[in-house]
Amino acid sequence: MINKLDGKYFAVTGSSGIGLGAALYMAELGATIFLAGIDPDLNLKAANFAATKGLAINVHRVDVSD
Repeated sequence: MINKLDGKYFAVTGSSGIGLGAALYMAELGATIFLAGIDPDLNLKAANFAATKGLAINVHRVDVSD
């Protein structure tokens, strides 16, 4: 099966909720995902959850507040 997003890269903010959902969906379609979230524990949970689905996402602690 050819994945629609092979070779594409996406930066997604939020390691839970809509951000995580979007990241997982795009990863399932073959995209490389860089997930940015402020909470290191949620970031780790997101990466582990993706791994249980056979997906890899790159998580980074990022604080975009002023």
